[in-house]
Amino acid sequence: MELVKHETCQQYVARRLSEGWRIISQSGFNVILQSPEGISRPVDLRNDVETLRPNAAGDLTEWVPIDGADNWANVDEVTADEDTTYNRGTGGLPSTAYFHIGIKENNVTTSLQKGATISWVTYSQQWNTRPSDSKAWTWADIDALQIGYFHEESFWGDLFNLPPYRAVNTLD
Repeated sequence: MELVKHETCQQYVARRLSEGWRIISQSGFNVILQSPEGISRPVDLRNDVETLRPNAAGDLTEWVPIDGADNWANVDEVTADEDTTYNRGTGGLPSTAYFHIGIKENNVTTSLQKGATISWVTYSQQWNTRPSDSKAWTWADIDALQIGYFHEESFWGDLFNLPPYRAVNTLD
């Protein structure tokens, strides 16, 4: 299982293009990619990209894994396996079509609303600075970071721990 993917920005852009993304703007070293779902992602081609994947449960494990595995193991795959492994909410269907992608850092949980769909979609979110204080990320922040998702109405959800990783110095 690959927990952290290290690739250059050129490799990242090439991978995204092979996944159906397209370049909608380019100026100097900066490009803006757009996913098939319309998500825009700016990329500075002078930097490297880290893809962080969970390796343990975090503070919340309120969604139910459909296959009996740990919650985090159902969302750590490199290539999405769609309905082979996933987590589902407790109770009945929600009355809203929204959920939140969130992180917990410095004991502060920050999340952004996303629209739910009836098909499998990859959602992502990028925080360039720590939401708790708008300062630059450090490796200690990344080591303590929890990522996850929440249901909008009751704010039940899952948070996952990330593996410690220090092989590249894209963060100072």
